[in-house]
Amino acid sequence: MLSDALGRCIEDNGGTIRTECPVKSFKYSGDECTGVILESGEEIDATKAVVSNLNVKQMFPDMFPGAQSLSLHWNFRQVSFIK
Repeated sequence: MLSDALGRCIEDNGGTIRTECPVKSFKYSGDECTGVILESGEEIDATKAVVSNLNVKQMFPDMFPGAQSLSLHWNFRQVSFIK
């Protein structure tokens, strides 16, 4: 199954998968997502990437403060760090 393979890939590359942790907002600096803030108030900083299964309408603009001023191309970019 694709989701199992993606999970193994993330964990094999040092990532952590958190479930049942509703996200309140995403943290960003410039054009980089740097982490998330959970509804519980816990802040999680990312070292390589933030992976989400939310669609764009669920994320923007409410989960990105100031997102109205971001251009649409910022939302989608190709990421390849797996060697």
